[in-house]
Amino acid sequence: MARAFNAFSVIVGFCAFVLLVLCTVSLPTTLNDSTPFSFVSANNLQGINDVGYSANRARNLSRIRLGLWGYCTSDVNSPSDYDYCARPGHGYQVSLNATNGDTQASYDNANIQPSWTRGLAVHVVAMVVAAIAVILSIIPKTAVMLISFLVYLVAAVLALIAFIIDIVLFIYSRNRIHRVSPNASIYPGVAFYLCLISIPLLLIAGITACCGHRYKKRDEAYVPSSYAAGTTTTAPRSNNVSGAESYNMSTTKSSKQKVLDAFHASKH
Repeated sequence: MARAFNAFSVIVGFCAFVLLVLCTVSLPTTLNDSTPFSFVSANNLQGINDVGYSANRARNLSRIRLGLWGYCTSDVNSPSDYDYCARPGHGYQVSLNATNGDTQASYDNANIQPSWTRGLAVHVVAMVVAAIAVILSIIPKTAVMLISFLVYLVAAVLALIAFIIDIVLFIYSRNRIHRVSPNASIYPGVAFYLCLISIPLLLIAGITACCGHRYKKRDEAYVPSSYAAGTTTTAPRSNNVSGAESYNMSTTKSSKQKVLDAFHASKH
């Protein structure tokens, strides 16, 4: 039973780890800029301008995605192609300007400050801790299984903190983007939901690791009664029956032998 709980804990914990890995490799990445693993996505930006560092300020934007290490945008001429990605790294800033002559915009410009995107790095910490928990849960030792349970709990707490940061960033980004594009459609990205799913998976993995630890400890503490000092064993019913039968057979044979010996002695 302990092995079954241990195997289930490893499988569920590994699934949570993979989800956190996908959150960590959020756009932009080295291999592909237009990955779907973003935390905040916005469509129908009505041609607002990206005035960030090294950005083409003449581009009229149609869509934007905020990732862990930067953001990607597409212009109105090719809305399905995220042809520009900023790669400032950890804690980036997004600067947007309203389109000239747009009377619906409440502000001329809006900034998403680095202090609001810097907290996304907690996803990386949660991923590392989840990886450690999975490795520990593979080892079938009682003490190690207990440690893996505690590490799973820490990973779940970190994933919860990361998800709270995602919620705050989404609300803040929606408010900022609506300042320069009131009709924009803003919604959570794929990485937002991946982080959410990883939380219950880590909790389930931790609980099953704890159950496996309890069963493992109980199995190791079990001592058969035949080895207990000063006690007599109670053999199974089948063993008792076979023992009684063998005893009766040996007794019967010895009695017959005595009769035969007495008979032969009387002849002599």
